[in-house]
Amino acid sequence: MSKLERLLNLTALLLETRRPIPVEEIGRTIEGYSADPVAFRRAFERDKDDLRELGIPVEVTPIDPGDPSSVGYRIPNDRYYLPDLALDPGELAALTLAVSLVRTGGAVDVDTIRKLGGAPAAAGASRSARFMIGFLGQEGRPKRKRRAIPQAGGAGGRWDRRSPL
Repeated sequence: MSKLERLLNLTALLLETRRPIPVEEIGRTIEGYSADPVAFRRAFERDKDDLRELGIPVEVTPIDPGDPSSVGYRIPNDRYYLPDLALDPGELAALTLAVSLVRTGGAVDVDTIRKLGGAPAAAGASRSARFMIGFLGQEGRPKRKRRAIPQAGGAGGRWDRRSPL
């Protein structure tokens, strides 16, 4: 088992628990740690430090108030997950547009839009990005609507960019 897989399993275990998990239980639950207690403890301390370096808030909590050496570990959900951003529809449309235009490896990051509250179907559609550019314009502000001004000698009209709404 790779270190990355072990770190992911450790993160998932510490996120899913409601109670602090003792280090011995972590050693029995997570694959990839050594059966030797000293080697396990060194690897666990390195993994815990690596998670903290990544910004994951691993908490150490006393399990038994009478025994200071009995501690457990957990990752509190409220410190790990982003709060709901409560974006209004206009902000969400602008964010969807921005993510649609910024591409990594030629693909839209649909998961990012979903996590921020957007609709994944709209994120992947370049047609929606073109629509939003057409609606918002290059400056990110709604464009003025153009109205038809009748031409002399014809029943039709022409679009006048200078005309107000």
